[in-house]
Amino acid sequence: MPSLSSRLDHDVYQVVRRLEESSNDCKPFKTVSAAYSAIKTSNSSLSRQKKRPLEDALFRVLDVRKREQVQDESDDSEAEIDVDFETPETKGDERFLLNRQITKHWKVEPASMSQATSNGEQPAKKKRRVETEADEGNTIRATSEGAKEPKEAKTADGSKLQKKTPRGPLFDVETDIELRLGGLGATYEAILTKTRHALFADEHYEDPTKIGRHIHGLALTGPSFVGKKSYIRAIASHLNVPLINITRCFREQERVEKSLTEAFDTAVAAAPCIVYIKHIEQIMPKSGEASQNEQHQKAFDALQRQMERLAAQRTPVMCMVTATRQDDAYPALFGPDMIEKDYQLRVPNVKERHDILSHILHDNTVHNEVDLLDVARRMDGCVGGDIVMLAEGATTNAGLRLAAAKDVDLGRPSSDDQDPDTEGTRSILQPNPITLEDFNVALADYTPTLRKEGFTAIPNVTWDQVGGLASVRAQLRLSIVGPITQPELYAKFGLARAGGCLLWGPPGCGKTLIAQAVANEAQASFILINGPELLNKYVGESERAVRELFTRARSSTPCILFFDEFDSIASRRDSGGSQSGGGAGTRVVNALLTELDGARGRDGIYVIGTTNRPDMIDEAILRPGRLSKQLFLDLPTEAERVEILRTIYRNRHVGASDEELARLDDVARDARCGNFSGADLSGLHERAAEIALTRFLDKGHVEATGEIKIQDWEEALKVTKPSVAKPESFRKLMRAKQ
Repeated sequence: MPSLSSRLDHDVYQVVRRLEESSNDCKPFKTVSAAYSAIKTSNSSLSRQKKRPLEDALFRVLDVRKREQVQDESDDSEAEIDVDFETPETKGDERFLLNRQITKHWKVEPASMSQATSNGEQPAKKKRRVETEADEGNTIRATSEGAKEPKEAKTADGSKLQKKTPRGPLFDVETDIELRLGGLGATYEAILTKTRHALFADEHYEDPTKIGRHIHGLALTGPSFVGKKSYIRAIASHLNVPLINITRCFREQERVEKSLTEAFDTAVAAAPCIVYIKHIEQIMPKSGEASQNEQHQKAFDALQRQMERLAAQRTPVMCMVTATRQDDAYPALFGPDMIEKDYQLRVPNVKERHDILSHILHDNTVHNEVDLLDVARRMDGCVGGDIVMLAEGATTNAGLRLAAAKDVDLGRPSSDDQDPDTEGTRSILQPNPITLEDFNVALADYTPTLRKEGFTAIPNVTWDQVGGLASVRAQLRLSIVGPITQPELYAKFGLARAGGCLLWGPPGCGKTLIAQAVANEAQASFILINGPELLNKYVGESERAVRELFTRARSSTPCILFFDEFDSIASRRDSGGSQSGGGAGTRVVNALLTELDGARGRDGIYVIGTTNRPDMIDEAILRPGRLSKQLFLDLPTEAERVEILRTIYRNRHVGASDEELARLDDVARDARCGNFSGADLSGLHERAAEIALTRFLDKGHVEATGEIKIQDWEEALKVTKPSVAKPESFRKLMRAKQ
């Protein structure tokens, strides 16, 4: 029996051998869990051992048993037996080995015997030769004359059986990494500083234990393709340390323990170095997930043992894991001696997108007419991976455009012998400037990653498309646009905290339009939420939806969260409406209050809610520090109706004459428009335009000017009615709130 390290190992070895012979059909146990279960159900004293040391001993014993099985199979195929003695053996042992070898050859008929019998002679006595070699191993070899050679193993078709190719390690070691990224900010510097200290700080202290413990694990979380793996490779390149990717170690469940041990042994030998695990939430999902099973727990236990080993030995090895969201991974991963720090990678802003784009196109020729900063502004919602794909798409478009211009057939290899004038063929290999049109084509059909994950494109609504509401515009610019565009100025006056506003008033007064114009002016990420979509009858799901919403917003700051119909999810908790959906409304209000207070960080997140019924919203939501600004949008005044109608007409009739715009004054000031909202004025224009189109079609004009005449407006006024039935009730509510 190969030597084992401790008395427990020897005891486990004996018990495992006995259990294999008695209850496992003499077959070795394949897994530690199978052997552990067999011991626990037996009456052995080992069944009272603690789980962790017993599993460790079983792992070593099963490894020894596998090697013994391989050795036994090898011995059966050989014609001789070699016995290596580590200590002098007794005479009885020698006689036993020789007798066993003799009895083995009793069944072999020597060639000389067969030959002598055929000649009528008496068979010669079987000879035995014992050769003793005074070698380093004191080997005693017993053979017999005439013994048969072992047969070679063959397959069913008679071909020679090929030996199994030994499997290589399930981890990848990458050294001498050369990578430089663009758009790196404070988060990258923080990760780099923490990693540098963990890997190299002990070298500069006489007694490293006095500087405290190091962390040996950190996580990088963020949206897909944001660049988590690139960050890790860039840090390994910056520190000039090896990077060991051990993700594949978790794919073969039966080899997880062994593979991780080999990988971390390699990491310790190569230290200082970085160990990397990709998509940890898929390898070790959180408890309760449908994909979570016993194998995930075993994988976690194996990883935990290796992490505790690094901590105990103060080994300069950093384990970095990546995940889309920390909440999706097994909670026990994040704690002391495991993954102790989580860095959330944010979506790049305009400046960072420009830096990334410049790095990618460093070796490419870009036409002088292209403003990369303007292109970066149009890449709203794009992360690092998106920018790479768009840059490659623009480069490809440039090559295709040049090929078309030179009339080159890309499917046919070029040759100087085919055409005497081959200058055009050669020119396609020269650097081709990337034009603005190449970027336009690449951007046209591309959907950024954040759009797929619930983000809304920055609205293209500008203040020029909003008529009236001057006071509301001023307040929103002061509360939301200013802190986003001029954060340093606001910080000097102590206004660094993100704010929130509640827009309320009669329907159709432009609440949603104003929120879109604010997001456009601030050039901030924009997430539109229809209130009821957050509600879920299953306990905990509504709160989780709120948490994930704010987590997405934190990854793309500055961000505006726009809640339409806010009263549907933030209704009073003491009212019956909050109990709908199994109490989901109350749970959502509680989760919103937690996020609005900034318990998990709210820097750069601005909340805008709209409602027609502010009296139904829970009062705790409206206190200072949350949605403290409550802006009332009343029905437009006479002057505001003129401005709104002119804005509508200019936006829909490009190049409208001053005469046409002047004609709108009398329409907007008409008494029949007294209680019209902005939406009613838009409906009035649509009705007038339909009447004008009908008049044009009846007369059969060849060319249409698109002009709406005064008689068309008059006919439209006759059939258009205000949509707000009781506007005075909203004004009464406003006075009560004052």
